[in-house]
Amino acid sequence: MSLFSLLNGILVRKQKIILFLADYICLILALLISHFIFEYPNYGIFPNENWNLYGLFLFFLICFLFSIFYISNLYHLPSQINNLWQKVPALLIGNTVLFAGIAIFCYFTKFALGRDVLALACFLLFLFVLLNRLILIQIFSAKYLALVKQIKCLFLNEGPLISLLRKENNQNKQYEFIDFRLSNSSLKDFIAKENIEIIIIDSYSEENIKDDLVYELIELKFKGIQVIEAANFFERINLRVPLLNLPGHWFLNSQVFNDITNQAVLRAKRIFDILSALILSILTLPMMLCLFLIMKIMSKDSIFYTQPRVGLNGKTFTIYKLRSMFADSEKNGIQWTVSDDPRITPIGKILRASRLDELPQLINVLKGDMSLIGPRPERPEFTTQLQKEIPFYDLRHSVRPGLSGWAQVNEPLATPSDSLKKLEYDLFYIRHLSWWLEFEIILRTIRVILMRKGK
Repeated sequence: MSLFSLLNGILVRKQKIILFLADYICLILALLISHFIFEYPNYGIFPNENWNLYGLFLFFLICFLFSIFYISNLYHLPSQINNLWQKVPALLIGNTVLFAGIAIFCYFTKFALGRDVLALACFLLFLFVLLNRLILIQIFSAKYLALVKQIKCLFLNEGPLISLLRKENNQNKQYEFIDFRLSNSSLKDFIAKENIEIIIIDSYSEENIKDDLVYELIELKFKGIQVIEAANFFERINLRVPLLNLPGHWFLNSQVFNDITNQAVLRAKRIFDILSALILSILTLPMMLCLFLIMKIMSKDSIFYTQPRVGLNGKTFTIYKLRSMFADSEKNGIQWTVSDDPRITPIGKILRASRLDELPQLINVLKGDMSLIGPRPERPEFTTQLQKEIPFYDLRHSVRPGLSGWAQVNEPLATPSDSLKKLEYDLFYIRHLSWWLEFEIILRTIRVILMRKGK
């Protein structure tokens, strides 16, 4: 692999990391410039003598900057400069919240950064982030500097998964998909001529790969060319499992759902759930009391709403919610929630959009019925129906359901017709269960709440 190909791969695959590092450098630079202008004569280059506090401050900046900018969706780089201006409101809000947090940190730790320093640094960071986005858009776009090229992927055989990849990702800006047909040139010559970096094969295709081609693939793999199963590649770029295009025996692979059988991981997740539920219950108690009062004034219906839901291992439990529908909402039978549902009360619309109606589910988390993160718990009636319509639907019950989850943050406005896609996201979560994925779901949940995309 050439140096250019290596650089191109880093720029394409690690775009979010590059954006974060650029933002972090801009933040440090903004603070240094502001300190130099206002406080350098009095305090010198370093305003504190406690080097441990400096380490804590820099660590706080890393975590807080990433969290705030990720929630603000600032690590999705627009493809065109004109689209960058749509990010300005999010940048203004994120920037303000960031420096409010820095000010609180400085107040409680006695870190010597004055209000004038933070105010100027806030303004400078806003300008620096806009500038680095303008530069990076040109670096990442072939329309400008042409430094970054699409990663060329070769479809070696045709199958249902490759057809699905072709259909869902024909406008993918990160990858360029190329078909290979046996001709006078060998596979190795074709790879070299087209600068192919990834070879995608569909093992479940009826079009088998011949033995001599397998040997060539092994040789190419040792030379640094990636050879990836179509199912794994689909997961990589779509972040969900292509359920209908996988044979049943795929689920028997011991590595497919490895982490959900790891008791140490599950115990650690349970401890995290209990601690988080306790902390959130204490922090949201004043808000809950205010909501109780408002709901009691606006409606004579009961404040709480209970409902049976299907949880771990298919067992039914009682879920607790704040009432967001009229008391007689199911007088005509059980129904799916639809867009602009007339059964939802005026305050219920606010509760659902902000997810505040789900706060009582912290009780379910403490009881062990639910987790903080997991698949959405469905009603038994809907579960029975979906089990008949969608294969392997029961697999989502192999973990505790959650207040939020991978399907909820990727499809916040999903309808009943999207049940298959939601299951594919749920299976991806179960398959790739990790602390990083849990953290990403939490950040995305905050983004969904702030953008009021809940249902």
